[in-house]
This record gives sequence, structure tokens and C-alpha cells, in this order.
Amino acid sequence: MCYYRLAIYGCKHTIYGRKMASCKVQQDFLSGKRALECTKKNAHSLQTLRLDSDCEKCRKLDELQLRTKQALQELREGREGSRGIAGSSMQDSLVDSSDDVTSDLGSPGAPTCDDTANTSHDV
Repeated sequence: MCYYRLAIYGCKHTIYGRKMASCKVQQDFLSGKRALECTKKNAHSLQTLRLDSDCEKCRKLDELQLRTKQALQELREGREGSRGIAGSSMQDSLVDSSDDVTSDLGSPGAPTCDDTANTSHDV
């Protein structure tokens, strides 16, 4: 079991650093006495570093999460804002157009069913 430096981040992730000391198995492998190298890593207590910051993966994930939350908030605000403006203008235009339709029906110059029936088409 070889000894390595170890970094422990505030997010509780760990990263092994460079090798500090080789074990007997690794030394035998390097000298040619063994066919397989040492695959076990152990952190030396005097070479362990505790960091208050988060690891790079967690920082990127936090940044992505923050950007996503901001984008969703902007979309919500945009949707609510357009609903208020579009909804009131849409209702106003519907009220105005309904007044125009009812006033045209009763006017003396408006076409009636009888006027359209007497129209001749040249073929």
C-alpha cells in the first residue's frame, strides 16, 4: 500500500496527489521481482490537506445550477409580464371589435341577405 498526498475539499470530495512513499509490493515490482504493481493507495496523515473550498466539479455544478435558476426566473418573469400586458390589450381589442360588429348590423347601408341574392354573375 503506497502513500500519497491527499486533498479533502469542503464538499467532502477527495483527490490523491503525488506519491510520497512506495510500499514493499511496489518496490518489488520496480525491481522486477513481482509481475503486478501495487494498486492500493493510502493517504499519509502528515500529507493530508483540508481545504475550505469545493472541488472543481462541484464549483462547475453550482455555477450551472445558479445559471439555470436565473434563466428559469427570467422566463417566469417574462411570461407573467407578457400575460398581464397581452391579456389586458387582448380584452380591450375584443371589446372594441364587438362594438363595431353590432353597430354595422343595424346601419342602413349594410348589406342584407336580399341584396346578395340579386347579384348577377357574368359567365
